[in-house]
Amino acid sequence: MMKNLKSGMKKVTIADVATVVTGKTPPTSRKDYYGGPFLFVAPGDLGKRKYIRHSEKTLTDTGRQHTPNIPKGSILFTCIGATIGKIGIADKNLSTNQQINSVIPKGIDSEYLYYMLDCIGRRIKQNAGVQAVPIVTKSEFEKQPLMIHSDTKTQKTISDLLSTWDIAIEKTEALITVKEQQFNWLLNNLIEYRTTARNLGSVCAHVKGEKYLNHDVNFKYLEIGDVDVATKGYYIDNKTKSAVLGAVKVPKNTLLISTVRPTRGAITKTQSKLYVSPAFCRLKINNDFYFYCVQQSRFANHLRARQSGATYPTVKDVDILTYKVPVLPIDEQIKIAHTLNTARCEIDLLIRLVKQYRTQIRGLMQQLLSATWRMKS
Repeated sequence: MMKNLKSGMKKVTIADVATVVTGKTPPTSRKDYYGGPFLFVAPGDLGKRKYIRHSEKTLTDTGRQHTPNIPKGSILFTCIGATIGKIGIADKNLSTNQQINSVIPKGIDSEYLYYMLDCIGRRIKQNAGVQAVPIVTKSEFEKQPLMIHSDTKTQKTISDLLSTWDIAIEKTEALITVKEQQFNWLLNNLIEYRTTARNLGSVCAHVKGEKYLNHDVNFKYLEIGDVDVATKGYYIDNKTKSAVLGAVKVPKNTLLISTVRPTRGAITKTQSKLYVSPAFCRLKINNDFYFYCVQQSRFANHLRARQSGATYPTVKDVDILTYKVPVLPIDEQIKIAHTLNTARCEIDLLIRLVKQYRTQIRGLMQQLLSATWRMKS
């Protein structure tokens, strides 16, 4: 389908192929302008998915008279602040705030232009330079050069192909949402508190571990910021850090719970022997049952009620060790843990699949939009 050939391209600017409209915020003092049925998009609404169908804030019909109305199919591009380059396509007529430039295509395939702008977003952000509030002015944005395919049929073919990846991403993310709802139902219904409850510290040994020695470089080091709060996994980049004084060596299958901000309450378990930050409460578990006990919302509420410090909320190990957990026969613990592990694995596989799709589409965008690969008609 594809072959290495670069031809049929032309150099244009954004202004050559689109009308650029900068958004505007209606007076926030007018409460009657807000809370209606019309989307009012801000940078926080962009970057999550391709099509913009929802927004945190909305406008009434009166409110939208005080801001430009952007037609369906326009590309929304953030041009102010740390989120320069966040992008999306308007799935309906809407309005945006002043941090967003709306790109209304003229004589070019709308979705093709979306992928082109997404592809050069990093370059545009770099051109904004380093300053307190990075900004790309409307005139600077309009002058951004694009190398596009001359033939609109080719543009459509490319955008259709890339769209198949975005459709796969959107459908997989929707499936993840359903699977996470199912997992949470299982989590809160399989682990019941009808039986005798005991302190977590009495059923799971508190791991003191071995203190870090400067010459011991044979083990990885896990900080609280390495924990993925959503998946309960972790990632360690050994090239950029080593263990610090105060770090503790712990064995495989140690339950770790962060006691300090910004990840207070983050939970994971070790997959191998390694050094961990002293900011973790450390517990030895024989199976995953108690790993899931502390993932219930009641545990988060328990920590929230005991944290101290407004700016840097923390909890103590004793707050975790005295948390009440159900005491069940080992075989029942294992069955419950197995069921939850299976459900969690399904979600993790889907999350990895989305990441693979995102990597694939970025590679395709680079090759197709630059005409390194050309689609055969």
